[in-house]
Amino acid sequence: MVVADTGHGISEADLKRVFEPFFSTREGHAGTGLGLSVTYGLVSEMGGRITVESKTNQGTRFTVTLPLTPPLAPSAASGNDNGPLPKEEKP
Repeated sequence: MVVADTGHGISEADLKRVFEPFFSTREGHAGTGLGLSVTYGLVSEMGGRITVESKTNQGTRFTVTLPLTPPLAPSAASGNDNGPLPKEEKP
């Protein structure tokens, strides 16, 4: 999926930090600077990738690529799933 605009663009210095938590270039406006950080985390957890390209005064393009099948859960991937733990027996 691609999301693009033809707005201000993002400076090269800011582009390097765009996925950092709480990073924002907006002063005095609403927002916490968490949106892209959270999105990056979610896409990564699903085994995907998000990239950004931007040129000042030309616009910005975000590309999100997700796998067709989700990654295996950590216990399934390591082969350590021995089922549920046995219940403790009372004396």
